[in-house]
Amino acid sequence: METTTAIPPAPTRTTIDVTGLPPSAVSALQTLVAQLRGPAAQPRHAGNDEWLARVVVWSANNPQNGCPEYSRENIYDDDGR
Repeated sequence: METTTAIPPAPTRTTIDVTGLPPSAVSALQTLVAQLRGPAAQPRHAGNDEWLARVVVWSANNPQNGCPEYSRENIYDDDGR
């Protein structure tokens, strides 16, 4: 049995006409494109295990044992406003 690997298509190159824009606008666009191209393959967290660990740490440090306190006394100042 032969294994084949699909080769992703080459990214298409698109150009944007920035004629007449001030250098600061061109620079801002370049920065935006660099941010959009950034490390997209890096997830914000490693997965469910890390997410669960963060929630467990948060709940262990929360005085309400994981439940936020929404009572009137905690929401408003001492004078009730």
